[in-house]
Formats: sequence, C-alpha cells, structure tokens
Amino acid sequence: MLVNGNGDGTVQLWDVADPTHPRLLGQALTGGPNGYPVAFSPGGRTLAIGSPSGATRLWDLTDPAHPRPLGQALTASTGKADSVAFSRDGRIVAIGSPNGTIQLWDVTDPAHAYPLGLPLTASTGTVNAVAFSRDSHTLASGSSDGTIRLWDVTDAAHPHPIGQPLTAGGAAVNSVAFSGDGHTLASGSDDGALRLWNLPQTVFSSDAGAVNSVAFSRDGRTLASGNADGTFQLWNVTDAAHPHPGGPPLIPGSALRNPPGAAQSVTFSPNGQILAASNNSSTNGGSLRLWDVTNPAYPNPIGQALTSGDGVVFTSAAFSPDT
Repeated sequence: MLVNGNGDGTVQLWDVADPTHPRLLGQALTGGPNGYPVAFSPGGRTLAIGSPSGATRLWDLTDPAHPRPLGQALTASTGKADSVAFSRDGRIVAIGSPNGTIQLWDVTDPAHAYPLGLPLTASTGTVNAVAFSRDSHTLASGSSDGTIRLWDVTDAAHPHPIGQPLTAGGAAVNSVAFSGDGHTLASGSDDGALRLWNLPQTVFSSDAGAVNSVAFSRDGRTLASGNADGTFQLWNVTDAAHPHPGGPPLIPGSALRNPPGAAQSVTFSPNGQILAASNNSSTNGGSLRLWDVTNPAYPNPIGQALTSGDGVVFTSAAFSPDT
C-alpha cells in the first residue's frame, strides 16, 4: 500500500500489490487547505497525517478501504505540523513544527496517545524533516536554518541532544534519512548538496538545484535524491566516503525524470525493489511515478504515472511495511 499527501489537503491510499496497475482504496481522506506530511507505523496498521492546524491525526488502516480515526488528534500550539515520523518500534511519533520545536508522543496505544514532556527546541527555523534510526534510539531533525540536530531518545520521556547542531552550509535542510545500520545520516538541502554524516562527513553535489528529498534503500547501499529541476538520482553509497551515481548521470534529461516540475518526494518500498518518486508542476499538477530499481544501474518505470488531476500537487508519499 502506498499513501500520498496532496496540496489540496487530501490524502489518498493506493493498492500497489500489482505496481503496474495501482488502484485507489476508498475515498480520499480530507482536511485543511494545504498538503500534509504522512507516515506509516512500522506494522502498517496506523497512518499519521499532519495538518496546517497543528493537529496530527492517527488513522486505523486495518481495513484500508475504510480507514477510521483513532482517538483524539495530537494537537500542538505551534502552528502546522511540517514533518512527522514514527519510531521503528512504533511506540513514538515525532512532530516537527514551524517554530523550531519537536513534540514526541507516546502512541503505544494509538487510541490514547499522550505527549512526552515539553517540546524539544531543535532550531531557530521550521523543522522540515524528522527521522528515527532503526533501533529507535536516535532522532534526527533537519531545519530551515540550515542545521541538523541529533537527539538521544532511548528514554523518550527524557530525551537529550547529542553534541552540537550539525551545520549544512547555511542552506535549509529539507530531508534527513538514516541508513539501515544507523551509522550514516543523509541530508538534502536547498544548496543542492547531499551530505552523508559520519566520521568523516561526506558532501557531494547533485548539480540539479535544491535537494528536496532523500531516502535510503533498506540495505543502505543506495541513496535516492529528488531535486528541484525535476530529476531523481540513485547513488551508490556502499562506501559512504566515496559515493557515486548508481545509475543515469544526474543531469536534466538523463536522470530519472517524471513529467516537468520540481521533485517533491522519494521513498523506497520495504523490499527496496520499487522507488516512488513524485514531482509537481504549476501547469500539470502532481505526478507520482513508480520505478523498478531492482538493478539501480538500470531503473525502469512501472506502468503509468499516477496523476492528481485538476492541477493538485503532491506533497508527500510513504509505503506501508507490507508492500
């Protein structure tokens, strides 16, 4: 199952059991006037949807064709929810806000979620991205002020920052993602740079404008980036100190390209064989393309692109764990 959030405030669920013929599941979930961040719980039974109002809603997807809300919305007094992520053990949800804070919620019982302590002060800008390490012990946040913050959330009721903020050249950080072993963090920024944070830090350029989204494959050997010029690039990061393009060169017209428009999101299926890549065009609206990346050097499009229609843009996408 694949979910995408749209610029008109709706969220759509897609059955991609046959990726050559995706089909919509039930009616679109509706909300406010802007796009939502979305995230699946590790078990795939719960979906978190952020909103411009600052309320994040949890949905029960036991029957994906008939999703139902769980308990009360996770509310905040900090404006809209700009980013949302589940911990890998499914017990915690992190929500990033435009005032530079992150609120952790205990969702062990999704119908009776509750906040864990006070919001974490992550930056002086909007928290554009949050991500948990696979062991759920570390939370990373990326912000519009160009900083990345790591948090020890082993005891989620008493989190604390790890070291000093990482600086990404001053450009807004749009996306962060951990490798499977948790030893490497990837970030994408407005300056067009992808950075691999480890000891030592690795920086390489996309040469394609701002990097809007990054995602690791499950085995950690491939990194996908979505760029402002509408291209998508697969990178071989088996040796994190020497990353290199794993497929077509990252130049317009030869890298993975959806219909024209800035790339918005990239995400791998849990088995690492499919990449979902969305982009937006001011004239054509949103487009979501599935790619067969079984061989990252030779990616192939699967079926037809999923389109929003009526000029509606896509803002986010996520696979359920059972895809």
